[in-house]
Amino acid sequence: MQLSVIRNRSRESYGLEVRVADRRFGNSEMTDLVNRAYQWMVSQTLCVYDDTMTDVATVNGTAIYNATTTVLAVDPYSVRCNIGGTYAALKKREMKSLVKDYGPIEAMTAGTPKYFTLIQGSVDTAPRQILLAPPPNAVAVLRYGAWIYPTDLSADTDVPEMPAGEHYRLIPIVCWHMAVWEMDRGQNPTVPVSQW
Repeated sequence: MQLSVIRNRSRESYGLEVRVADRRFGNSEMTDLVNRAYQWMVSQTLCVYDDTMTDVATVNGTAIYNATTTVLAVDPYSVRCNIGGTYAALKKREMKSLVKDYGPIEAMTAGTPKYFTLIQGSVDTAPRQILLAPPPNAVAVLRYGAWIYPTDLSADTDVPEMPAGEHYRLIPIVCWHMAVWEMDRGQNPTVPVSQW
């Protein structure tokens, strides 16, 4: 379903006349609400996966690397490192286990990475971080797959990055956001929030 269709079907479901311009829910407002619903749905369902995340060039002796800001969750089975031309899968371990075997992160001796753990980063800059143990002792390439936030829809013909048969699931979520939008502005929603 294209963005224009999602906007119109959401308006219809919300009880608005599509052929009549509604000053509350014009195309600009509806596009914003569709994108809020889309990003919320993706964050709850982890339905958009990307195995072609940008390769991260490692630095000799550095253990922690930021995932891109679009990453919701790193796929722990996809983390791999290329040193010397060959990719090797890294095994996931908990921080407690790594610290027990390698000591404090700041004191880990560099070597060939065998393990990784995921740590929470800064919400604003890097929501997820990958810690390699031991830290690489040479320039390497870190690669991983992840469930991600997709790019916002903007053109009328844009289509969500999920199976076409699932697009209809966005409509009640958009309507929920429409009702919340009205409540936030001190208005009585056309349809109560609880209905959605």
